[in-house]
Amino acid sequence: MDLKKTIRICVASLLLPMWIFSADNPEILSRYTTGGRIITSPVEGSDGTVYFCSEDRFMYALRKDSTLKWRVNLEDRLTDTLTIGYDGTLYAGSRRGYFIAVNPKGEQIWKIKLNGRPFGNPASAPDGSLYIATDEGWLYSVSHTGFIRWEVKLPSIPVISPVVGKDIYIALSNERIYSYNKNGGREWVFLLSGQAESLALSLYGIYAGTNNSTLVAIDFSGTRIWNTLLAGSVNSVVVLTSDRILTTPGNSITMLDSSGNVIWNKTGRSVQIDTTVFSNSIVSLGMDGRISWLDLTGSPMGELKGGIPSGRLLGSIDGSIYIGSKDWLLYRYGFKDLVSSEYIDYIWPSFRGGLENRGNLIPENKQPEKEKLYEQPDYIYLMELANSGNAEILTGLLDEIENRLYTRAYDEGKGYLPGILEFVASEGVKRPIYEDGLLVNDFPVIRSRAIEIIGISGNFDTIRFMADLLVYEWDDFVLSSIIKSLGYLQSNIDNITATALSSYYGENPTSLNSRAFSQILMTVQKMNNYNGYINKSLLTVITNIFIRSSSKSVKELALDTIQAVKP
Repeated sequence: MDLKKTIRICVASLLLPMWIFSADNPEILSRYTTGGRIITSPVEGSDGTVYFCSEDRFMYALRKDSTLKWRVNLEDRLTDTLTIGYDGTLYAGSRRGYFIAVNPKGEQIWKIKLNGRPFGNPASAPDGSLYIATDEGWLYSVSHTGFIRWEVKLPSIPVISPVVGKDIYIALSNERIYSYNKNGGREWVFLLSGQAESLALSLYGIYAGTNNSTLVAIDFSGTRIWNTLLAGSVNSVVVLTSDRILTTPGNSITMLDSSGNVIWNKTGRSVQIDTTVFSNSIVSLGMDGRISWLDLTGSPMGELKGGIPSGRLLGSIDGSIYIGSKDWLLYRYGFKDLVSSEYIDYIWPSFRGGLENRGNLIPENKQPEKEKLYEQPDYIYLMELANSGNAEILTGLLDEIENRLYTRAYDEGKGYLPGILEFVASEGVKRPIYEDGLLVNDFPVIRSRAIEIIGISGNFDTIRFMADLLVYEWDDFVLSSIIKSLGYLQSNIDNITATALSSYYGENPTSLNSRAFSQILMTVQKMNNYNGYINKSLLTVITNIFIRSSSKSVKELALDTIQAVKP
């Protein structure tokens, strides 16, 4: 072979891989500068909006093109706490111990004081419940409206924020994992061989990575299934399928099967702190800001060096990667020519949570069955009272339930109290009894009180109950309480409340009085202030109330409501 041809072949063999690499090589797509170090991992809404918090005390919302949508001053130094609920509400934490809710329009809607600073990302359950731990060792169950359902003093301080499956699981600094049921009662304790660095759920159990290079699998009864020794501190765990688990021990990226056997292992240039997966690639984040792209077999696809991360990465549904950095910038990385990249159908998408760090096991419909709370003696006793048909006994029952719910002290019965309230509010009592034209019991008053207690302490499931009750209710006094409680519950996830109010108005357009009109309008205003999800049918109702009502105050309230609704 002549020398020129040999040189051409050698040069081509060197340049061709470089050309292929540069064509697909990831790059920094955009940067957004804040007024301080970014202190939370970014989260993403269903519309692609990216949210994060900075040391400058602001929460930020960026559009898909990385331009500012809004920012809100939360008027306090913030912690690393940020998550997004199932209805789009954002939840953050402050160093003064406040847990703060912000709607998707960038408006603060409530804040509550906790014992200690909120720690890590709260777990947001599908029913609207939030589970949040603090740095002083407290675990809370909070409703989406800011009502504290219960609080539990933990045996030690948390090192990983809680995650939710059948129960609530949390890792503490005493090198143990604790399981608590949805009432706040402790189920079991599991002793680890080191301090937990990561926690993930599958359909069959829990995976915990520790700082002594161990990944352990635990079943839902708290029994060890297996453990595997890896190459370093296991900083993240992603459960892809029932037989594929991705971890980042030390400076490695490792794929295992469901028995803990290593399928492949790739060594990176720095300690890996987080990872996420798309349909065709794995993205891993190093402590030094280095981001590595690999395919599902572990073969390298690209790499770049970004800012020093101050949190975990966010894999956006459009294929971009968002990382907050210590240099006050939010970076967006990706492939310039990439149109979209669907997620693989994994079970536990990323460290400390799901696509928006919700911390809830998915798919939800494959979760183990809920525990049988209704077999507990306390529940049986309370239901006997609810079935008594005696107004005095029912009044005493509501006093007892209200006392339990509002004391903020843990009570074994709180998990089933909403169900008892729903029973009292609906089929648990009969219609009022009249003798010689006089009311001889106060069941409508009892039912209304039960409904208002539900409205304060309820969740997304309660909204569905209230909407169904509104359709079939016959008593005007109780109807008034239902509409009022829908306002207390505020959220309009899946347009349930809007549909219920629209249907209610549509069936009674001429029989409703000014009081009913006012309550509908005030409920709409509360929903709008909470998350702004007001559909066209409800806007039509507001307009019709404005036209039909002869009351000046109702017309003014309707006009205020229309003006308050933002597109």
